[in-house]
This record gives sequence, C-alpha cells and structure tokens, in this order.
Amino acid sequence: MRTMNYSTSLRPLYFLLLAGALLAGSGFAGTTNHFAGNWALKVGNRVLMAVVLKPAPGTAGGFAGWLARPKHFELSGAGGFFSEIRGPVIRYPIVLSRASGNCLMLTTQNPANKSDKDHFRFCLGAPGHATLGLDLSGVEPLPLTRAKEI
Repeated sequence: MRTMNYSTSLRPLYFLLLAGALLAGSGFAGTTNHFAGNWALKVGNRVLMAVVLKPAPGTAGGFAGWLARPKHFELSGAGGFFSEIRGPVIRYPIVLSRASGNCLMLTTQNPANKSDKDHFRFCLGAPGHATLGLDLSGVEPLPLTRAKEI
C-alpha cells in the first residue's frame, strides 16, 4: 500500500473520503461557462474539499477562486483513502488558470508561502460532476459535485 503525505506536496483537500472514478467526457467541451460555480468533495453531508471558480475579469477564459482543505492529511492506496486529517481549513487562492477542452489547468498558491504553488487539472464530467487531480502521473483525480453553497 502506497502512503503519501500531502501536508507539503498537495495543497487543497478537506475531511475524509474514499475517492472513486467518475465518467470522463461531457457535452461541455469547448466552453468555459460550465466551470464556474461551487464544487465539493463530500462524505455524506460533510465537505472534504471545496473548489470555488468564477470568471476572472479582464482575462480570456481565465478563472479566479480558491481551493479549501485541512492543513494536514494523508492519502493512502489506490482507492484514495484519507486519514490523519487535522489542522484548520486553509484557502489556497487560484493564481493562474487555463482552459483546455473540458479541463481547466489551475495553479494554487499557499497563503503562508507565496513561492509554494501546486498545479491541478479540473475536468468536467457528467452534468454536475467534475474531477480534480494533481498535475502528476500516478495520482488519481478526486470526484467533485456541483454545490449550491460552500
């Protein structure tokens, strides 16, 4: 079983969940309007991670927003089991975004260390569903659903 400590290498996730795969592909390819909104990784009624995306003024298809997660957690095994979740919830602002088909490449910044940035792939799936993965090979993307409020 592979164990990863994301307290320093991954900067956006919150509470506890077994992550499953979502269907890829959607009818949204080529549009960016469907990226905007509140997205959540949930366990029951509890939010493990929150992603808020809104169009960035003055950019061509760019997005602003943030990812929120607890300060520390570990992700183990191929099933994506979260453990060792602790610390306050931290918001990591999205400082750069670029649309590519039905995906949005996102860069977040650690609010405590401006030089500490992480890169993600946010991809639309079936209506109301998306995935968020680290822009690294070997790390499975996490399933998100559209949320009314975060």
